[in-house]
Amino acid sequence: IEGNLDLADQKSSLADWQREARKLERQGKQEQADAVRAQVLGIREVPWQPLTRTGLATLAERAFKTGGKKDLLRLFEYAVLSRDGNLFSKLRQAKFRPAKRPMADAERSLIGNHFLPYSFKREDGVRKAVEKYGVDHRDVFGHTPLMLAARFGHEAAAIMLSDELQANRELANSAGLNAFQIMLREAAESARYAKRVVPALYPRLAPAAVTVAAQDAVADSETAPAPSTPTGKRQGQPRRGGLVKIDNHKAEFLFYNLMVALLHTRMADNLQTGMKPGLTAANLEEVLTLLPRSAVPEYQTKRAYISSVLARNEVDRDVSYNKRLFKRMTRGHYILNPRLNIRILGEWIPLYESLDVSNLLFNA
Repeated sequence: IEGNLDLADQKSSLADWQREARKLERQGKQEQADAVRAQVLGIREVPWQPLTRTGLATLAERAFKTGGKKDLLRLFEYAVLSRDGNLFSKLRQAKFRPAKRPMADAERSLIGNHFLPYSFKREDGVRKAVEKYGVDHRDVFGHTPLMLAARFGHEAAAIMLSDELQANRELANSAGLNAFQIMLREAAESARYAKRVVPALYPRLAPAAVTVAAQDAVADSETAPAPSTPTGKRQGQPRRGGLVKIDNHKAEFLFYNLMVALLHTRMADNLQTGMKPGLTAANLEEVLTLLPRSAVPEYQTKRAYISSVLARNEVDRDVSYNKRLFKRMTRGHYILNPRLNIRILGEWIPLYESLDVSNLLFNA
């Protein structure tokens, strides 16, 4: 019994120091936070190079140009982990043999090769990695443990990471998705996931709000012309009045995050099947009906209501309380406003610069 109590006390102490490091980090005391992690918690740097947005672009260019098996395999595993159907199809077209199998089969191999701790019921394996490398460390594909817990529906690990260790929910992977958006994407792919995992994870992963700003409300020194494509130049800080903060109980908050979450799944599918660019109210309705009513009220799942929210927040629509979140590409088809900036860890970044849209060919 004493041994069990000692182990529990040790875990509690580690969690307290993890929280202290996060507190220092939020206060802007990064050096002190790093010192706590290194000297008290014994956290070390990961012995691999996590995949970044820039690294992903370089990897894809090199893989398709030279056809190196190692590069193609890593790109393939990234596509499976991120459910990037467009990239998966490109690998199949390049005659990369593993891409000939269904993505579900490839996912089983991926878990066995890289993510076994996320396939067990207990969180012990995830905890060991966190104690070694830190609660917000990145794996080889650029995902944090919280993102992976969301990706594989590991409820116990997600609760440990969010409640006990206060993992950072704001962090995004190389495709621009945070843990909450990854959870929404997985719910859209599996009704079982939506029913089993989302009730516990939704309140833990959903940020309190999302803050955006139109790019023409962002200034460098004097003026900041807004780009006309999804890959705009990074700008400075928004002028007063240019901010739009959307609390997490608003329908616009959920619809915005769904648009991000479905970028490489539903939107990619629509493009591949010859539909107009964008997502429809029917696409969103399909996912919203899967989510628990504790997260989404019944009225927000109705197609007429979804259409009204999209319409009243159109970029060019002159109505009261318009947050200008969505751009209508053609009747009933919407994308996120390409002129939006999103704030990530205090830095303003053009929305489509934060997301990996290189595989999505639409003219916004």
